[in-house]
Amino acid sequence: QVCKIEVEDLHARGGTQLYALIFLRDLIYPSIPIIHFQRIEMMFRTLGEQPILSDNREAFKKLYNQVYEVYLKKDLLVPLEDCSIKIRSGVNTIVGFADIILERTKQGNLSDQSLIKYMKMVRDSGKEILKAIKNVVSDSTQ
Repeated sequence: QVCKIEVEDLHARGGTQLYALIFLRDLIYPSIPIIHFQRIEMMFRTLGEQPILSDNREAFKKLYNQVYEVYLKKDLLVPLEDCSIKIRSGVNTIVGFADIILERTKQGNLSDQSLIKYMKMVRDSGKEILKAIKNVVSDSTQ
């Protein structure tokens, strides 16, 4: 996996340097969810532009150790990835049924029976999201 980060550098062509942080993982571990790249980029930026642009070995070693502690050393990604998939799936279901309800209401062809069916699916998806979050929170406190 590759996390691309642009750093402003007035001496570079185009005024920026592009850094690619490459993560090689064993197949038994899941991929790092894209949303976590934002956190990794924040860790990268806390190094400061000067150490980054001067390719300060100690600064990059510090970044490696931070990322290693948070993502690679622990088996934390397995529940996070599972939670992420469940949340995305649940939210997509809720948004999808909300769109159907709105569209059919505008057209005037939404029966009470259909509305009840859709709302039950929305409620069930909400419960699944809460369950996924609860499981990750309880796992992280153990």
